[in-house]
Amino acid sequence: MKKIFSIILLLSLVIGIAGCSSATTTPKSESEMEAKEQEQEIATSTQNEHAQKPDIYNMDSVYEFIKSNYSQYTQEDMDKWTVQYLDVTGDNVDEVLFTTTYGDGKLQSAIVITAEEGGYREISRNIPLAKYENAMEMRDGFLVHTTKIGGTGAYQYYMNLYSYDGTYLIAARQDIKIKEIVNALSENYEITSNIDGNLKDFTITYTKKDLDTEKEEIISKDRYIFNDSYKIDKTPISLSNIDYNNQDTGASSAAHTQSKTAFYSETINGEHINYDDYTIVVVPRYSGNNLDSLGNKTVRVVEDGEIVTFAVFGTLRNVTMFNILNMGEEGTPKHVGDISDSNVTIICSLPSDTSALKVRGFARVGQEEQIIEFTIDDVREKSEYNIIKY
Repeated sequence: MKKIFSIILLLSLVIGIAGCSSATTTPKSESEMEAKEQEQEIATSTQNEHAQKPDIYNMDSVYEFIKSNYSQYTQEDMDKWTVQYLDVTGDNVDEVLFTTTYGDGKLQSAIVITAEEGGYREISRNIPLAKYENAMEMRDGFLVHTTKIGGTGAYQYYMNLYSYDGTYLIAARQDIKIKEIVNALSENYEITSNIDGNLKDFTITYTKKDLDTEKEEIISKDRYIFNDSYKIDKTPISLSNIDYNNQDTGASSAAHTQSKTAFYSETINGEHINYDDYTIVVVPRYSGNNLDSLGNKTVRVVEDGEIVTFAVFGTLRNVTMFNILNMGEEGTPKHVGDISDSNVTIICSLPSDTSALKVRGFARVGQEEQIIEFTIDDVREKSEYNIIKY
């Protein structure tokens, strides 16, 4: 009996020890299994992500995507484009940008492509390319597009700022002039700019240098502030401490305070103009003290030719331009639309002394519709033009 009892007791101890051993080892085994499952899930997720997101550096795939969206471009066209990689969306992953100059490869607007899960996507909307230069860089969260335009004897450089809103690149501000060089018989000057501050809140100061006399003067200063609508607002800054006498143009300011229209009163060709007194003022070949407080508009009547300019203070509606090559001709009309508070640069053909650009538009003065028409050429001096004001 004792022998049976001893056997039963021994079996109980063995079972108890085995049970304890199993209880202590099971949690460790479950923990290892859970960790291993998590590692497998992460690895699978990463593999899926890489499998779904295409390679932005695979140009063959990118070109195929472009062809599927733009049937007008051939591989020969795309081989002429400039390829650049920048982190445009701010996610520490590059996007690919395509630009060109002189219209090579038929490209008129920049193309910006990002790689996302599911495929490629174009995030550019309208980034027009200039003829002579198109430089791209990322600065202060903006895609900065620097352009160069112009023609014989005159070139302008502009800064265009684009901001990514999470879906597309938005034009925050276009045509901020940063430099101008004019070398002509009647004019020989250079305008440079100095930018102070972050591009979300900066001031830009313009200095004009007469290349004949070496005289320099500060001509204007503007402040630009980025708002919540992904746009940049411009505010002219009054400069009461500078000499407003403009020896190069014969114009001088008669007031050192800024008017309600944000334009300084000034004297041009011996005629005093207070812009508050008029609904509209048009000045052919304007280069006065309000030049950089105006917007900039470029009209290309021909691809490459001579440059003529005029300024509009106010709104000139339904504008049409006629490039007259010879005396007696009417010229082919080019419809431009409305122009408001802008200095307009026109690239046109002026092959002879009788060639000219005729501009026709309309302005509402009181209750009447006033027709405004004038011509510009590259023969007359600035002082020979009439200032139009109503």
